[in-house]
Amino acid sequence: MFQWTGSSMVMYYMAMLTIEKEIFEAAKIDGAGFFRTLWSIVFPNLKGTTFTLSILGVIGGLKTFDLVWITTAGGPGSSTEFISTYLFRKSMLQQEVGYSSAVAIVLLTIALLITYFQLRIQKKMDN
Repeated sequence: MFQWTGSSMVMYYMAMLTIEKEIFEAAKIDGAGFFRTLWSIVFPNLKGTTFTLSILGVIGGLKTFDLVWITTAGGPGSSTEFISTYLFRKSMLQQEVGYSSAVAIVLLTIALLITYFQLRIQKKMDN
């Protein structure tokens, strides 16, 4: 949702402050306009921040629980159920601790696999 927008913007702002002013001056002397500077200087320098925020976003999306549980509790039926609400239902409400542990391991494995593939994509983009 939008709860992490503020911290993401702060991270982008801080990353933009680390770009040296001499680079922008050199681009201006070379005749680069606003969009060329944005495309050739700003976006490449923010690649690491974008990558970090994408990993945090995916992991945060897998952990989505509070809004769904408060509003619908995963219902009607199980139409709005996420893996985290399913995990809570199985472990706390139905007392199936062994099964919920297996579900938690699956959730961890999914998060690790997504992060692994994002790291591989990032390495390919860096080369």
